[in-house]
Amino acid sequence: MSLVLDGSNGMTAPSGAVYNGLQYGAVQNTTSGSSVTFTNIPSWVKRITVVANTISSNGTSHLQVRLGSGGTLLNSGYVGYSDIAYTSTAIMRDTDGFPMYYDTASFQISGNMVFTNPTGNLWICSGVGSCSGGSPTFGWYSSGYVTLGGQLNIIGVVTQNGTDTFDNGSVNIIYE
Repeated sequence: MSLVLDGSNGMTAPSGAVYNGLQYGAVQNTTSGSSVTFTNIPSWVKRITVVANTISSNGTSHLQVRLGSGGTLLNSGYVGYSDIAYTSTAIMRDTDGFPMYYDTASFQISGNMVFTNPTGNLWICSGVGSCSGGSPTFGWYSSGYVTLGGQLNIIGVVTQNGTDTFDNGSVNIIYE
């Protein structure tokens, strides 16, 4: 099977496609609304990669990835950090989700956030990406962990305040 990860919306693969053991969700555009979710994640999944492609919003609320069980995204209990790789740092800590870089009105956020399940309902986050479209372009990285109240079956990309809306880009998940 041939996969195209640089199509008209930035990254395409047939929904449910399997390539070398990796399974792909359906690409979702981030051009409206304040959240995008992927549901029905199989119980056997031990690693999920969220792939963000030039996501931005109309406000300054930063982007987050939230995990959930029972079909509901968890909005508390996270130990999440994000920082930038530039001349100075802007360390950010969130307890309501795993942060990507902030100020999405000025920048387009691209990158990968990987979530690994080592045991039980514990999920570990590691992410890296870039902020482009503003001045200057720079990199960001994220890390952290959360313990869910049940088995993970939903994951979402949200604007932290829930009122800023997406205005560019797309997102997908790859799971194994």
